[in-house]
Parts: sequence; C-alpha cells; structure tokens
Amino acid sequence: ALIVTPYPGLRCADTLYTTVNRINELFDLHVQPSIDGCKADGIDLTRPAITAGSTPNMKLEYYKDAGAQTYLGDPKLVTQSGTYYIRGTNASGCTDIKPIKVTLYDGPQLTVKSPPPLCQPATVDITDPQVVSTTDTGVSFYYYSDGALTQPVTDPKAITQSGTYYVKAVSAGVPCVTVAPVNIVIGELPVDKPLTLKGCPPLNLYTPIGDPDNAANLTYQFYTDQAGTQPVADPAHIAVGGTYYYQAKTIYGCIGNMAPIDVTVYDEPVFTVTDPTPVVFPETVNLVDTHNPLTFADFSYWKDEKATIPLENYQTIGESGTYYIKAINAGDCYIINPVHVLINAPPEAGFVVSNT
Repeated sequence: ALIVTPYPGLRCADTLYTTVNRINELFDLHVQPSIDGCKADGIDLTRPAITAGSTPNMKLEYYKDAGAQTYLGDPKLVTQSGTYYIRGTNASGCTDIKPIKVTLYDGPQLTVKSPPPLCQPATVDITDPQVVSTTDTGVSFYYYSDGALTQPVTDPKAITQSGTYYVKAVSAGVPCVTVAPVNIVIGELPVDKPLTLKGCPPLNLYTPIGDPDNAANLTYQFYTDQAGTQPVADPAHIAVGGTYYYQAKTIYGCIGNMAPIDVTVYDEPVFTVTDPTPVVFPETVNLVDTHNPLTFADFSYWKDEKATIPLENYQTIGESGTYYIKAINAGDCYIINPVHVLINAPPEAGFVVSNT
C-alpha cells in the first residue's frame, strides 16, 4: 500500500493499493552484440539470426536510442554504422531493450585506367595492375563481360573483343564488393581490296573506294609504290595512268593492307583553233576550217561555252561573235575551245549624179 499525506491543511491523507501478480510466462530477449556488413548492401536487423534464442512470438521494435524514443525508419536496410536498439515485448507486456553495434565497411578502393585503343590481333590483360589496382590487401578479383555480373570472362589476361568489361573486387574479412567498368577498344583492321579506275583526267583516287560520306570513319593514304614510300601528292587530281596503291586507317590508328588501284587515263582530244580571217558580208565562215581534224574524236559546234545550245549553221556563219567547238572521244573525254568570228559590213555604195 502507498499512503499519500498532503501538506498540512491541504485535504486528507489517502492510501493507494495495488495487486502484483506473478507472470509465469518465460521472457528472454537475446540480441547479438555486434554485426558487420557492407555499406553497399546494408544490414537487415530483422533477420531471425540477430535475435536467435529469444522467447518466441515476441513483438520486436527497433530504435536509434536506448530510451526507445526514436524509431529506426527501415530496420531491414541499415546503411550507417552505429549502435541501434531492439526492444522485445511479450503478450503479457513484459519488455526489454538491448543494443546491437552495426559496423559497415566500404568495398575495396579501386583505381581504374582503361587501356589505350589497340589493333587486332593485339589482346588486353585486364588483370594487369596498370588497368585495375588497389592499395587494400587481400582483395580478390573477378572479371565479367556484363554489368549484371553473370557472364565471367573466360580469359581476362587475353581480351580479344572491344567492349565494356566489369571488374568485381571483394575485400578480405568482411566480403564487401566494389565493381568497376573497364572500356576496351581493339580495332579491326580495314580490309583493302584491289580497285580499278578509268576515265578522263583528272581522276580522283577516292572515287573507286565508294564511301563518299566516310561512314566507316577511315582515312586513306595513297602511294605510287607498293612499299608505301612514295606518297601521291594530290590523289584527287591524277593525270597519269598506272598502278597506284592505298591503305585505310581507322580512328584508332589501325592500318589495313596495301592494295592496288589500276588507273587508266584516257587521252584528251586536244585540238587547235585558229580564228578565221575576217570576211565581208554576205560572205560566211565555215567553223570546220578553223581547227585541225582528229581521227579519234567527233566535233560539234555550240553557241555557249558550256555546250548546251547547239549551233545549226556552223558551216555558214554569217554573224560576228564567239562560238564554241567541242571535241569528244570514245572515252567521253572532251575539250571545248572558243573561236572568234568577225563578219564586216559591206562598204556603202557610191553614186555620182551628172548634170545634163
């Protein structure tokens, strides 16, 4: 009983009674004192192993403080080291609270340096410390070709294909993991094929390659010798036939094989034009007589320098002006030369009137 006695003059004394009943239900809360884990994974404090040995069917609650004033928001995923508290309550209302120390570790600290691009048939060793290294001791490394880490690399010491590979580093002791990507570039060698080029000068050695938009991102070198010691000064303006050679190079510096380009340059139909002697109207000029003949070319006559307006009366030109003569051979090579024609007006007639 509890007797409550007020201060003098402040009402009467009173006695409070309570009944204490013995609870025979077992109550025992076991919490392992500490647990280690990895920051990347976090710790699940609700795992049964943490409270193994406790009285069954007890209600468990999780707190950040020993006074059970601040709830732990997500006890299934604790991502910060510290001391947390687990309170157990049985059906009869008996409670106990115990601490657990959580220590979380980072995975190994990695230094990753993707190797420079290489060309086939070179290979890359991604186990090389110059590619992936760590200052931590006892670290184990595993290598994969996919980000989900489901496809182990068969031979990480001899990578033959370009791509992104993944290095999984597992620390000693607490097996915390760090995963780092490594970008590998092993360029394919261009395959250069023998080519032919025929036409009128000047010819362009890039034409038979057939990649005007350079979709393959290649650059080309042209030579007059197969050894590649005599570069072509201007491969876009070739006036002499023969065998030239070329090599393609990728953006990674991978150089293809040396391949020939057989070039045939057709002769141009060169001819000479001589302006005709001026004549007096109504005399005319025959443009056929103004140039030397060619047995391997055909001539045509035009009013404009681009040879788009044909001249019908080229054998009887009766007006002064500049006309154009085009010679074209079987290879469609052509030359257009101007000819200047002068037709003078006739002299005025003289009349004498006699006085009779």
